[in-house]
Amino acid sequence: MLYLLLDTSSSMESYRGEQKSAVQASIDAFAEKHPDAKGYLVTFDTSVDIRLNNVDIKNMKVTDEHVQPRGCTALYDGIMRVLDIAKDDEAAHVVIFTDGMENNSKSTAKDVKEAISSSIANISWLAAGEAQIDAALELGMSQENVLDVGGSSEEMRTSMRIASAEKSSSGFTQMQRSQSSSYGNNASPTSVGNHETQPVPKRLRRE
Repeated sequence: MLYLLLDTSSSMESYRGEQKSAVQASIDAFAEKHPDAKGYLVTFDTSVDIRLNNVDIKNMKVTDEHVQPRGCTALYDGIMRVLDIAKDDEAAHVVIFTDGMENNSKSTAKDVKEAISSSIANISWLAAGEAQIDAALELGMSQENVLDVGGSSEEMRTSMRIASAEKSSSGFTQMQRSQSSSYGNNASPTSVGNHETQPVPKRLRRE
């Protein structure tokens, strides 16, 4: 099953058109591979809302209303909600799409880190715009499952399609990273210990 968690806070205004087309592209790609699957669309801004609930994936359509930007960024609450919905689904594909930092949740970073650590879902984190990749890593996401998303419509559509329908449980491949953004993901991974991790683009590092 596909679980999409989308940032619809005010900062997403400049991405509204791109986000809508990217999300629909990801749904359509997932439907091609899993035509009998179901899907959820959950959004977060000042509050968290389930926009599409257990819908047949072939009939899952994103509207302008679903991605209308508004308010603050209840990122932590959104993650907690979507992981709770997906908690018993061993075939869950969860895609988190955000361009910002948490500023309006009741849940804590500790809550989210524990939820991510205990989840059985294949979780992908897509960081758009000025989103901090470090924020995802500090919440327990592995570098292999975090992707810097380019700002163009095509890059966003490619990133969403890859995260929803092509990424394996072992993470994004280097080719997939190169396809998703022309801004920095095409660098070669660096080795840390026994794991390969993708260097964080400079624009997203904390100075």
